[in-house]
Amino acid sequence: MFDLKDLDAIPAEAIPAAILRLSARMVAQPAAPPLAAPAFEQQHDEMLTTREAAAALRKSVKWLYRHKSLPFVHQLPGGGLLFSREGIEKWLARQKTR
Repeated sequence: MFDLKDLDAIPAEAIPAAILRLSARMVAQPAAPPLAAPAFEQQHDEMLTTREAAAALRKSVKWLYRHKSLPFVHQLPGGGLLFSREGIEKWLARQKTR
């Protein structure tokens, strides 16, 4: 393996040529295969309306608006709310363990 400390031995006037050679080597190497997307990006999370979320939580719509800082709540620019079904399920599971 190359020791990066050896770079300090390159004379200042040779640095541009060294950079060009290293760039050429990088271009000549085969491209690395693309990384697989993390599993959480491949899952589909259904977004619920306020009424659907209230029913899932067995709470009122008013309660949801008072608790809009919960982690499964997504605030929309016009003041509306959407709710992550997966987030609600995880939140309910944590509430049961308390």
